[in-house]
Amino acid sequence: MTIALSPRVVREFTISGDSTVWLIAPLTHAEVLGMQSGSGFDLGAYIVKCGLRGWRNFRDVDGVDAVFEGDFIERISVPTIGALASEIGRLSGLAVEEKKE
Repeated sequence: MTIALSPRVVREFTISGDSTVWLIAPLTHAEVLGMQSGSGFDLGAYIVKCGLRGWRNFRDVDGVDAVFEGDFIERISVPTIGALASEIGRLSGLAVEEKKE
């Protein structure tokens, strides 16, 4: 059975060993199409910019809660962007086929 996606459905996602709770949602059809039309951009960062809706317990080096606004992507580490992009992609029904040798 096919299940309809709703970008309004926000899910909580955590990365093992981290107390930050990431609020993520599936990509819309328009956002997926935007992935195909872009060239020379970071696909993972694009997916996170589109699918990340907020966070809890995400603090700066001084222990102050980071505000979810503006160019928030610059505050997130590259490994975390990769993990978030992978999970948002999974929620969106995007899959990368593994090569079988």
